[in-house]
Formats: sequence, structure tokens, C-alpha cells
Amino acid sequence: MRVTITTGEQFAGVEVSEDMEVENFIALARIEIPHFAAVPMHSFMLVVNGRKFNTSDDGVLKRKIADLGIANDDVVYVLPASSQAKAARPQTSQQPAPSSGQPNVDISSFVSSLVKSIKVPPKGQPVAGTSRKPLTTEDPQRIMSRQLYESFKDDKKREGIRDLESAKVFLEAYEKDPNNFEAFHEAFLKHRENEERKIRLMHDPTSSEGQKYIQELIERENIEFNHQFALEHMPEAFIPVHMLYIRMKINGHSVLAFIDSGAQVSIMSEQCAKRVNIMRLLDVRYQAIAMGVGGQQKFKGRVHSCQVQVEGHIFPCPFNVMADRNMEILIGLNILRRHHCSIDLKNNVLRFGDGTETPFIGEEEYKREKEIIEKEEGESGEPMETQITVDNDKLANLIGLGFEEEAAREELIRCHNDLETAANNLFAKKAEQ
Repeated sequence: MRVTITTGEQFAGVEVSEDMEVENFIALARIEIPHFAAVPMHSFMLVVNGRKFNTSDDGVLKRKIADLGIANDDVVYVLPASSQAKAARPQTSQQPAPSSGQPNVDISSFVSSLVKSIKVPPKGQPVAGTSRKPLTTEDPQRIMSRQLYESFKDDKKREGIRDLESAKVFLEAYEKDPNNFEAFHEAFLKHRENEERKIRLMHDPTSSEGQKYIQELIERENIEFNHQFALEHMPEAFIPVHMLYIRMKINGHSVLAFIDSGAQVSIMSEQCAKRVNIMRLLDVRYQAIAMGVGGQQKFKGRVHSCQVQVEGHIFPCPFNVMADRNMEILIGLNILRRHHCSIDLKNNVLRFGDGTETPFIGEEEYKREKEIIEKEEGESGEPMETQITVDNDKLANLIGLGFEEEAAREELIRCHNDLETAANNLFAKKAEQ
């Protein structure tokens, strides 16, 4: 509940709970009203709806504020007891020192009250702490931050308030560097200034700044509601989505292709083109500059038709060869349309128009297969035909099928002596002629 503490000249609005003890309430008042810091805990008088309560009376400090009749939106006068004031008159030449003992304040109530208790005096009323000269030698704000900082050294107290929204800023500042009080104090002051500004704007909601702040609060509340709704009903939205990759072979070389239905053309990296031995088919007349989200990249040229093997089926595909590209192959919309492909996310497969299906591979599987491919191919990047000896028996089989020896030998080199793939490639080329 909201309670206003006043001395008659100074005001402080605080947020308190009904079960807060009077002792903690007085401790909060001593923080909010700077010159109270030198007044002993048992030397206060509270005036609640005309009723007076002295903290020196037995049991008053341990009573709950609700038992004194304090309710929401009440104004409570907190004053030094008259006996304390009289005793202080002969000692005007001496400045009282602040009480050395720290009040036994419940830390969760203390933090919650501390954050929310921003002073907003009425128009024309001096700000708390400016109407009288403080009796303490230390800045009152520094005293408050020091009390909070010292309390955070207790691990149990820190854990007890960790779930409090109002304590998060202070906990973060403390845990960032537990030995740096100055950094903690700076964060404390900044947060207090922000909170005071918010309360002042809310104090006059008809002002343009107040209206703008209220609008920001509403928007923030809507965003937070939307965030919580998404966390509860669609938590997968907060998990990074793995892209769509499939296995395929080009000239007997295993490659992993990225499926991108948003790309207009299909792309192959220059390094991949060299690895699968199709650079000799590169048409440099189709050099161009590609403009995209990542900036500009250069097309080295175009391979007009490349035999791609997917699950044993051969598909002729065109590729634009791009320099300086990490991704080996990107299958764009031109190939997907040409072969009537369907991206079936329910069954997690890419389906071609002739019924061929190949599964999309998972993230871990993609990493594992990529490592295997890199290990098999090595890091030299040299064309593989110089390392392959043609199997004469397989060459004879291809010649027996009616293919010329030179074409059959070249295809076997490309396909690493894979007779079936070489035969399929040769038949596909023959059909295109």
C-alpha cells in the first residue's frame, strides 16, 4: 500500500506492506528524511489519524503498522519525540553523530520500499532534505546506498530478494563487482533518478511528458504480455531454426546443398566448382555483380548444365559460380521450379516432380557430414582427376554401352570410377544432344 511520510515540511511517498513492523517503517523514514538519521530509533513519535504513538513505549517498535491504523493512501506524521527535542537544546554547539547501529530491517521490505519510495512534494513544497541542513556529514543518498551495499554481502539476504523485480538493478550492479562500492553507488543514484522522473511524470498525467510516459508504460505492458504469451504457447519461437540442407553428388563428389526458395538463382562456390571438377564448363560471359543483404559479391560465370545426383536420380541443374562464398551450394527457385520440387516440412523431405524424395538433414548430422566430406577431399583443393586411375573393366563396360572411349574415360575420372553414376551422366548428356 502507498503511504505518505511527512514532518509537516517534508514529504516522502513510500510503498509498504501491511505487515511491516514499526521498527522497519521508522528505518525507512530515517532514510527518506535525512536529518532523522541522527535520531535514535526509540525517540520518534508517530501521528496516525490523530492518534499518537511513541516508539519508546513497550512493544510499539515490534507492532505491525496496520495495528496502528495505517491504511492505503494515509498520511503519517513522523516526528522526533518532544523529550528528545528538549534534550537536544543544550547541545547546539555539538553536531550529533549518526547512530552507529544499523536497524534490523527486513531486507526484502527494505529494497522494495527503497526503490518505490521516490519523493514527489506538492508544487511549491521544498524537496526533502533541502528545507533543513542535514545533521550527518555524509550524503544521505550515499548512506542509503551504503546500507543496501553492506546488506548484499550476506548471501542469504541476496537470495531472499532475487525474485523481487525492484531489486534486480541493485543485484546486477553488486554482483558485477562486489568490491566496487563506487560503481554500485553510481548505479544506485542513476536508478533513483530514473524512478523519481517516472513518479514526477505520473504525478501530472495531463502534461505532454506524462502522457508520453503513460503511453510507453502501456506499450511496455503489451509487449511483456505478448512475450509471456509466446513463451507459454509457442516456446519453439525462441529456439534458432536450423536451415534446410540435403545430400547430393556432383561428378561423384558428395556435397551438402542449402535449399533456399527465396533465392532467384542457384549458386555454387568457386572452391566447390573446383572440387567437383566443373570449372572447365564455366562460361565467363555471364560474369556479374550480385547485390544482396550481405553486400556485393561477384559471379565468376555460369555453368549452364551440371548433372546432379539425388538418391540415385540425375537432374540437370544450372549454377552461377560465385567467388569468396563459404556455402558450397545453394539451390534456388530456378532449380526448384524446373524440377517441380515441394518442400514438405511435415515429413521433413524435399520432393521432386518425378517422385524422388530426399530427407533434410539435422544440424548435428550436417556438421558431422561436413567434417567427413572435408576429411575425404583433403585441404589441397586440387582437381581430383590427377589422383585417379581409370578402372579398365568399367571403361570397357561403358564402351560396350556405345559410348566413345574418351568421353567414358573422362566421366569415370569425374565420378571416381563410379560406374553407375558415370553411365547415368553419359546417358543424360546423350539425351540432351
